[in-house]
Amino acid sequence: MTGLSVTTTETSFNWRLNGRITVLDNGARLSQQDNFLDLMALNAFSVIAFDPASRLHDQEALTDLDEFQLFPHVTLGNGEPATLFACLDAELSGTLEPLPPERLPQASRQGARLLSSIPVNSIALDAIEGLNSIDWLLLDDLNDSLTILKHGETALKDALLFQVRLPFSPTHQKQPDFARVNQWMTRHGFRFYRLNNVNYQSHLPTDIELERQQATQMTCVDALFIPDNDLIATLPAERLEKLAFLLDTIFDIHDFSYQVLNQNDPKRARDYLISRGYISRYHEEEDTFTLTAAYSPVPW
Repeated sequence: MTGLSVTTTETSFNWRLNGRITVLDNGARLSQQDNFLDLMALNAFSVIAFDPASRLHDQEALTDLDEFQLFPHVTLGNGEPATLFACLDAELSGTLEPLPPERLPQASRQGARLLSSIPVNSIALDAIEGLNSIDWLLLDDLNDSLTILKHGETALKDALLFQVRLPFSPTHQKQPDFARVNQWMTRHGFRFYRLNNVNYQSHLPTDIELERQQATQMTCVDALFIPDNDLIATLPAERLEKLAFLLDTIFDIHDFSYQVLNQNDPKRARDYLISRGYISRYHEEEDTFTLTAAYSPVPW
């Protein structure tokens, strides 16, 4: 049992995680976040990162992490050999081929210039052995998300959270769009929840010194998908706990975390609201209520 505590002087709320949360990160975007080490320090996650472009090859701080596995030169897919398209801007390298320059946004044309094509391996999710469950799946927009989902229908049937990167201005062939990803999710018992991590592009000049900056055009965003109401109603208590923990700790989502907890244990759900400051003890008791300085993990 892995436990993280949320404590006040009047009540305490403890996360009851039965084992670690299993995370699959295709494209290694999560693993490149500046606060990834803070996430792993919670001792609640087991992360498997597939890094086809080998962006993490020089990240020595990751090599000694417990519960972290890195697979360079490998992507999730259909199990067939794949090709890495290495671009001038390494952040645009992936197993999806860049669009021709005339179809690219102006800001991406130089960076998306193809330098080389390198063979890499792909693994079908349904062919991976030893995974009891996948709790959180992250898919970037530089590898074939729809193929990954198609060849992971069995492995993903009990997933709790999908985080799929979607472009507004496509830069590569076969990039996922919201309609097709949402269609797959709907067919398999999941629903769209919200958009997260919006990226913006600026059209201000870069060759002169500006007093301030502005970027207004959306270029890409993460779409979050969770089990639909029918599927949530069938989840056992330990799966509900993990879903609530993910939404609370990673995305600072308290309202739906409460709803998930309330399905299993209304008393604990109320304690959760108290610990997060949504209910004051002053409304019910004369006792003084004080939040401790470290009442919970900082929202990641």
